[in-house]
Amino acid sequence: MNGVIDMMNLIEILDWFKEIDPMYILYWFEGVTILFALTFLFYLAVIHLRDMKEADTIKDLHWTGQGLGYSFLYLGLIMDAVLNVVGLSVCMLEYPKEFLCTARVIRHKFSNQSTSQFTAIRWLSDMRHKQALWWCSKWLTPVDTRHCEK
Repeated sequence: MNGVIDMMNLIEILDWFKEIDPMYILYWFEGVTILFALTFLFYLAVIHLRDMKEADTIKDLHWTGQGLGYSFLYLGLIMDAVLNVVGLSVCMLEYPKEFLCTARVIRHKFSNQSTSQFTAIRWLSDMRHKQALWWCSKWLTPVDTRHCEK
């Protein structure tokens, strides 16, 4: 049943792309690129904030700096959720089941066992698994080695 749902999602997405003006695809690509860059910068800031909290050095930071850091955390979470819906949905050809990008990447990293009888579904599962490995090895793990663990 899961394979049928994935195949229906793929068909819906491909039908939707037929009706789009090519300029909208360019605007989408530009928007997702800017959103990705900003989300990654916020990711770097949040990882540093977490490391400061674990090292117990965050108490040395002025209260306005702490407030600014935590506001970056919440803004980064919102941007991550939007990127998950807008960017990763197109990259992985599926609707999101998780709130954040990392949760989605981790799910695909550790679930590469598609037993579907449809070749297209096995191909999609393999493609998502390879993307998850790439996201973890090239973007997330170099910054934080604990980020792509289950």
